[in-house]
Amino acid sequence: FLTAGSKVAIVSAAFGSIASNTGAPALYGYRMSKAAVNMLGMQLAQDLKASGIAVGLYHPGLVETDMTAGLGVKAGENGNVDAQVAA
Repeated sequence: FLTAGSKVAIVSAAFGSIASNTGAPALYGYRMSKAAVNMLGMQLAQDLKASGIAVGLYHPGLVETDMTAGLGVKAGENGNVDAQVAA
């Protein structure tokens, strides 16, 4: 169902990135789940590149919720894109 020229978009969070491990509170389950999604996106990008399928991994930034209230970051801050693009 994915053919050359297809594009896959995966939305995750930078909180699951080892590179952005800034000593934030111990949200172990959340961070591990995001790390798994991020790794899935990176691996899919590598695996599908030869087939001409592009995979983009997007981290739109924080959404303010009760869980994020104590982090000192406002909605939309710290968003980024880890582009893994094929052909």
